[in-house]
Amino acid sequence: MNKAKKSCSPSTVIIIAVLSLSVFASFSCSKETSPRERGFFVSPDRNSFGMDMYGRARTGSLYVPPAYTGERPYSLLIALHGAGVTGKTLETLGFNEAADELGFIVAYPDGVGFRWDAPDDTPFVMTLILELRARFSIDPDRVYLTGHSAGAIEAYELAVALPGQFAAVAPVAGLMTTGNSPAGHPPLSVLHIHSKDDLEVPYDGTEEWGLCSVDESLAYWRAVNERDAPDAAPAETAVLGEGVEMTLWRGTQADTALVRMSSGGHAWPALATGRIMDFFYNHPARAGRVAVTCGDGRLVAGLVRSLPLRATIDSARKISRVEYYASGAKVAETGRHPFTAVWENPEPGCHRVSVRVMPADGEPFVSTLNQTVIVAEESLPPGELRATCSSVENDGLLPAFATDGNMGTRWSSGWTDNESLTVDLGKPRSVSGITLAWESAYASAYAIELSPDGVSWERAFETKSGDGGFDHVRFDARTARAVRFVGTKRGSEWGYSLWELLVHGE
Repeated sequence: MNKAKKSCSPSTVIIIAVLSLSVFASFSCSKETSPRERGFFVSPDRNSFGMDMYGRARTGSLYVPPAYTGERPYSLLIALHGAGVTGKTLETLGFNEAADELGFIVAYPDGVGFRWDAPDDTPFVMTLILELRARFSIDPDRVYLTGHSAGAIEAYELAVALPGQFAAVAPVAGLMTTGNSPAGHPPLSVLHIHSKDDLEVPYDGTEEWGLCSVDESLAYWRAVNERDAPDAAPAETAVLGEGVEMTLWRGTQADTALVRMSSGGHAWPALATGRIMDFFYNHPARAGRVAVTCGDGRLVAGLVRSLPLRATIDSARKISRVEYYASGAKVAETGRHPFTAVWENPEPGCHRVSVRVMPADGEPFVSTLNQTVIVAEESLPPGELRATCSSVENDGLLPAFATDGNMGTRWSSGWTDNESLTVDLGKPRSVSGITLAWESAYASAYAIELSPDGVSWERAFETKSGDGGFDHVRFDARTARAVRFVGTKRGSEWGYSLWELLVHGE
């Protein structure tokens, strides 16, 4: 459970801000001092970092995409965990995968005592930004901040305490503290994500912890971002799914946005990572925006010889070339309008499809909110399947998400070896295999069992050498009413987590 922290007083925030600015000034004027002499280090594998902050060791996890060479600037994302966990926990949310596609370096700092209420938190984050900028090629105009729960509250406090340091922030299930004034704050794009039924950090705020409501938090940033707008543009509203709505208020230099969900509680929403990375990538605006469609847009493409690819481009610039990628490998390119192409002989497996657009003049730009396609045998329709399980990690990672046909949602079990996921097929069907699309928490040993009635079970497959990723399991066709995944050994410290479990057959 991620419990929100109590807020700092406005005077405390001011003191921390002044302290952080003095740190910034001392580092800026001491170029001859190496990062290691200042106590900052990145591990040889570039997976973690650490520093000495006023006599206290501060640490965190780091992700540098394998494609990073330093030849071009990358964006920087700071992601703050909720209370009770560490920065490494956020690595399971998909930021690293999006960083590969969009050119981000991601830092996951650790709070002191699994929280964000230490007096050196602000200079710690400011120092982290400065040191990473000194060590890596980072665009200073594209530094971003997100967080969950207590980390989201901290993200708002950092945005106030460190004006001008971030291009955009995206708090999830967190709120502004009371007592802040928008006067004099420079524009800052903000994407706020919150569920109406959040009981831990209530949508309407809480006086006990000194937290504003969602509406009051956004009113603060709208006052900042629309300050110089002669006539405020009307809000733009879009429905993202059942019970999910996004509202955007455009400013002259920065935008304010809200993703509001009718349900979801305090858990990290499945759509949050994609929406955050889309918002960050496009703030400040790029040379254009592009979306990609593979095949007919369905999750499962089947075993096919070719798949059509289409890019929908919104740009005022003349386009010279469009490149299509699947799982990071180029599969097609074209220089002719309307820039459609064909992906020949796609390999069976789970592929993330993206597109890169090269204008005749200006910087290239890439697609966000990219489509996942599974090339595999035809599967039973997700809407006809009902899933149950032995346990869930939290209420936002339910068994139904493993059979909903959406690779943006997932089921995750409790953190023990012996866990299971059962899929009711609705009626007896011929079953010839299953496909497992793993999140990072996979099974190193598991079995697949079939049942004619949901009571008696027969083992159809078993392995003790699972390595995650994408598992396509085939066996002799047989009639079954239910299919069960049985995990016997975890491949990570977490439980078992599946983006999707597909059942192949008739």
